[in-house]
Amino acid sequence: SASVKTTAKVMSTLNAGISSSLGSELSTEFKKTVENSKEEKMSFKMVPTDGARFAWQWTYLYYEGGVTTPVKTNELAITAGKWEKPKCLPGYAKDPDNGYQVCISEKYEIKP
Repeated sequence: SASVKTTAKVMSTLNAGISSSLGSELSTEFKKTVENSKEEKMSFKMVPTDGARFAWQWTYLYYEGGVTTPVKTNELAITAGKWEKPKCLPGYAKDPDNGYQVCISEKYEIKP
């Protein structure tokens, strides 16, 4: 079976200051994603605005037995452009359809 430590490792790549409780929370969320995963096509309509012109799809990297498998989620982050990366972890933006730049709490911010 796969190690839960992996998810914390992936998330710590995004945010070096991630707390162990947040790492555990995200690991649990990731496990649910993997356990319930099946490949599906996803489509959505987006009306571009100044703060929302580019869609990012969250993908976890799943490590098991020396093999890395990307696991795409249904979670999207919309930002002003390819040059503007999301500043919040998946699902934790205050206004996810308008920039993904303000998080519901500082602990969910992705630190550069």
